[in-house]
Amino acid sequence: MTQEDAHDVFIALSKILEEIGLTWMLDQVKQEIVHGKTATKTLSILAEDFPNEYRQRRQRVRFVSTEEYSSKEQLHLLLDAMEQTIVASLEMQKSILTLTELAGVSFKSEEGRTQLLITNDQISRNAPIAEKLKAACEELREELTKESGFAF
Repeated sequence: MTQEDAHDVFIALSKILEEIGLTWMLDQVKQEIVHGKTATKTLSILAEDFPNEYRQRRQRVRFVSTEEYSSKEQLHLLLDAMEQTIVASLEMQKSILTLTELAGVSFKSEEGRTQLLITNDQISRNAPIAEKLKAACEELREELTKESGFAF
């Protein structure tokens, strides 16, 4: 997958996520992209750079900076977020019902306006969708690493 292909897939997935109401997740990924990734840089300081100080040899100084994410890396971040938000949350819901041995669990916000109801039937209906999404994310990751040989 080329950088351009990765960018196109990122845009396409972004539109889908916006349509299904996951704009908040997309915003978090975009915020991480804007901040960039951290990278360690090494700078050599020569004695002639500081004539008033005594230095016998050059010294190396390491510092942290940021770099832009490539299009492939941006897509990888989005795939991670999708899996964590959609697939992992379903797995957590399943674990909650298994541990509590209840047929369903209801969560309410402190204000009482928002309610989330988790049932075994709901999980059974959503599990195949989550598995397909997980498989699609894995397939995209393989495509990302195939040509570059770089594992994310």
